[in-house]
Amino acid sequence: MDERQRLKELLLEKSYREGTFTLTSGKTSDFYIDGKQTTLDAEGSYL
Repeated sequence: MDERQRLKELLLEKSYREGTFTLTSGKTSDFYIDGKQTTLDAEGSYL
């Protein structure tokens, strides 16, 4: 598996959430990606 594919998997595993979220703009979204969760992971930070 290449590094790009592994990073995609980590983002889905650690950062991607489904549900109803209110964004800072006031709009709502059915999903949210918190990239900080992946970048704080050792492997995610490396990738």
